[in-house]
Amino acid sequence: MNKKVKYLAIFSLFSTMLGMSFIGGSRGVLVPVLKQDFTITDSTMGIIFLISTLGYMIFTYIVGNILEKIGNKKTLIIGTLIIIGSLTLMIISPNYIIFALAYFINGAGNAFLIFGVNFTTPLFAVAFQAALLNIIHGSYGMGSAFIQKLTGFLLTNGIGWRQMILGIIGFQIFILILIIISKYPPIPKEAKTDPQGAPIVHTSPFKNKLTYLYIFALGFGLFGEHGINNWFVNYMKEGFSITENIGSTYLSIFFILFTIGRFTGGFVLEKIGYIKGVIYAHLITIVIYTVAITLGQDGFILFPAAGVLQAIIYPTMILTIPRVFNRNSAKAMSIIVIGASLINNLSSYGLGILNDTIGVTKAFYMLPIQLSISVIAAFLIYQDNKKKLEAAVSDS
Repeated sequence: MNKKVKYLAIFSLFSTMLGMSFIGGSRGVLVPVLKQDFTITDSTMGIIFLISTLGYMIFTYIVGNILEKIGNKKTLIIGTLIIIGSLTLMIISPNYIIFALAYFINGAGNAFLIFGVNFTTPLFAVAFQAALLNIIHGSYGMGSAFIQKLTGFLLTNGIGWRQMILGIIGFQIFILILIIISKYPPIPKEAKTDPQGAPIVHTSPFKNKLTYLYIFALGFGLFGEHGINNWFVNYMKEGFSITENIGSTYLSIFFILFTIGRFTGGFVLEKIGYIKGVIYAHLITIVIYTVAITLGQDGFILFPAAGVLQAIIYPTMILTIPRVFNRNSAKAMSIIVIGASLINNLSSYGLGILNDTIGVTKAFYMLPIQLSISVIAAFLIYQDNKKKLEAAVSDS
């Protein structure tokens, strides 16, 4: 693969993550508007987020089993087409039930795209693969920072959310064209026999305790980012009467720093270690969130600082899965992603319920509590696989 072909393919993956951020990154800012338009509560919004995850989980398992058969390019094309269809349904949705269905379909499209990106990126013959995966995922943070501020600005100036989604569809069509004209390295198939010709016996990931530790580490850990993305603007508005425009500014700063973390964090992790870096990032974030919530309105400015730390969590944990699971890594990844997504979105739903029952300020302490669970699970993974993980870093 020559450099131009390789760079175009990498750019298409970068753009794919950027396009996903326009959808996921804007929904936190849109929560107050959607609640008003569809006359629903925080709890109902939590259910809608959960429905999106259900679509993501179901199709993550499906994609994990068909990816090798259909190839990465078809996976990315199918995912983009599903995303375009879901956005179209959002625009024409007359009520929150149809809107929730559109979110389910959107979650299915995300499954195709995320699996395609995560399995294709390590196939490129480049040094610092952790850095490359972090940079590609960094486009999500960059897009989120941009779309959150833009969404807040457009809402303040009378532009409706349906019009915004129409613009996102236009960008998705651009991504589809990029994917169609790009060429990607093929996904290698796992060997069915060992060097002596004996059949390889694959142990089910369900029987491996590391599968569940990864689910806890990733599921509870992701809430440090997604809890802010989905509920921070609502926390500021409902708890302290801050407008969406000002709230989106703070959220935008979070994702600007998040993007910086994605673009630079991979290089740091190559030096200090993958899982150790995740543990350190979570511990510092726990302190930041706890102090910020305790300070109330004076603590708003502290939340964005955690963005640079939370940026490394998802791509780094994903990158270590093939290192830890020598066999059945694709199936292990699909199970881990499904389990983590379930925990993450149940947490979002749970926070919505707590908002309605104990109030948004007290409910937000759920973030540092979740991250504490993630730290324990990540530490146990590191203790069980210290040699493998340290060898992976030294090989890079």
